[in-house]
Amino acid sequence: MNFQVGLLIFLVLCSARPAWAEIIKLKSGQVVEGKVLKEESASILVDVGIGTPVTYFRDEIKEMAPDPKPPAQAQAQDARLRADALESQAVELIDADKMDQGLDLIAQAMALDPLPQRRMNYGSILFGNGVALFKKGRLDEGRSVLRQSEQQLNKAIAAFDQNKDTAFLGQIYFLLGEMYANAFADAAKALEFYKKAVSLAGHDGAKAALEKFAQDSQNP
Repeated sequence: MNFQVGLLIFLVLCSARPAWAEIIKLKSGQVVEGKVLKEESASILVDVGIGTPVTYFRDEIKEMAPDPKPPAQAQAQDARLRADALESQAVELIDADKMDQGLDLIAQAMALDPLPQRRMNYGSILFGNGVALFKKGRLDEGRSVLRQSEQQLNKAIAAFDQNKDTAFLGQIYFLLGEMYANAFADAAKALEFYKKAVSLAGHDGAKAALEKFAQDSQNP
């Protein structure tokens, strides 16, 4: 079997998430709403929603207070933070070769806050687990785990924004292509997924897979 695992899987998992929301009033009169990523003695690092975190120095800050949210919104935010914490613990357990415990925590995180990115993370880890079983020669077990991965990845596809989340979707379609090419022996389906990965995100792994398919068809 010739599975390839894209780097995005664990980059997604290990990406830092904001810790909590704050209203920050500066001495200049400016009011900033954001999520504090890091606090140091002289400064704080804040995600203000522009893509790049902004550093504010303590001596320019007049006061900081938690961002007041309506009860339902506050409850949802709390659930998301607890789910993020569970997922972080899950990654640590998986890194420590405690796969079953890690997967259980991710399942708990999804029950709290079923973000499509979280489903993608879960499906990606299951994919890696299935590949590992294949490499050990445990083919039936590997296919069973990959079917579970496929279910989670398809749920993520349904929840992602088809216009904005193309990088995530490209990675998912690549993983599905790998499954169908290597584990499920369905070349037509694999080609369909690889082509979607390339059309959506120009996925390099999917491009390489399509080139290999073309070479194999010329040299049967």
